[in-house]
Amino acid sequence: MLMRITSFIALYLMSGYGLAMSFAGLTHEINFQPHSAQISAEEIRSFIDWQSEKKREFSGGEYDVFLIKNTAMQVTDALLKKRAETVVQLMNNLGIQTEVSVEERFNKVKYQELIDRLNSAVVVIQPPCTKTHDCGPQPISGSKPPGPNK
Repeated sequence: MLMRITSFIALYLMSGYGLAMSFAGLTHEINFQPHSAQISAEEIRSFIDWQSEKKREFSGGEYDVFLIKNTAMQVTDALLKKRAETVVQLMNNLGIQTEVSVEERFNKVKYQELIDRLNSAVVVIQPPCTKTHDCGPQPISGSKPPGPNK
């Protein structure tokens, strides 16, 4: 699990530096209202659309869900447990198995991005090509390799 998380982070960081293939779009945030574990119909639709697109692009993959706990900001164990169960149930209904990870923050939140993420679950997909190390450009089916110039 730790190796997979490290791989995700490395891929995510490298994706912004102009590699041959972009790994943008491998994460999706499911937003909750403060102090709520319910997912709105709009968020469900957005997640289904994202997941369907990833399924077409990658023909599968492994999914992980990340949540942030911060008791000082009233994101407690009980709330996170309900949110995790809700997200896992949604994903199970779509035939997706997943693992849930919780990052605990003890201090007051210092960054707006983190404040925004306190009320969301971040879903990450690891495409199958990351395991086989063949995520580079793929030939177009039916095309012929270039021959020598004449």
